[in-house]
Formats: sequence, structure tokens, C-alpha cells
Amino acid sequence: VACATVDDTLPALQHPGLASVQVAVNLLQQEAMTTLVPLAQRRRVAVVARYPRAIGLLTDTHRDIMGDTSAYSAAEYAEKLRQAKAFRSLRGDRRTLAQAAIQFVLQLPGIATVIPRAINRHELDEHLGALTVPRLTAEEVASR
Repeated sequence: VACATVDDTLPALQHPGLASVQVAVNLLQQEAMTTLVPLAQRRRVAVVARYPRAIGLLTDTHRDIMGDTSAYSAAEYAEKLRQAKAFRSLRGDRRTLAQAAIQFVLQLPGIATVIPRAINRHELDEHLGALTVPRLTAEEVASR
């Protein structure tokens, strides 16, 4: 089941035979980790993280290709953009911000996998590179 919010996933978990739920999980949206993930683990339901790059906000080349300015009020958008800029320190010589964002989600306990959106071959290659670039350190993960 693909859900828009963490609250939407909770009724879905009541259905027997449910294999997985998809919901946004990223550096800017971590609500699922306290509410959804523990419950899903008890029910043996996989949590699939959508939008690990926060609709493009957690990339080195953010452009409004996903319509994020229309998905949020002006104040919400400004706040999300400010929050995303704070994570630029996760970039490195051999790791992009998008790769760090994907790694962050993959390293979260209880997350089965991530679904990053790629609109071109460059983004696909960058996302796949998240599996081979230097991993986030425990300190980097803990500080988020």
C-alpha cells in the first residue's frame, strides 16, 4: 500500500496479509521512525521509504521539477528548503547530497528499501552510486 502520510498507513496495517507500506521517509520527514516502523515490525510488514531525496530538496542540483513549490505553502517551502540546506554538510569529495540522503534512509533500522525517483540516466547512476560511495559515519547519522 502506498500512503501519502504516516497516519494513512496505520489503518492499512490492520489488514491481514499486508506485505508492505510505502511512505515518505527522509532527512526532513522522519515521523515514520517513531510511529510506523515499530508497529510495522511487530506486524511483520516491510516499510518502503519513498522520497529519500525529499522531492529533490536533498540534492546538489535542486530544481522544482516535482512541483514542490506548489505542494507546500510558501512558508512551508521556505522552511523545508532551509532545513535541506542544513544537510549539505553530509556531502563529501566522493559523496553527493543525494547519495548521503539515500544512505541515511537505507541505514535506518526497520526500513526495507528506498524508492528514489530518477528522471534521467545521470540521476539513476548517482542513486546507484549511493551503494558504493563512503558510507555515512555513525556520528553523521546520529546527528540527524
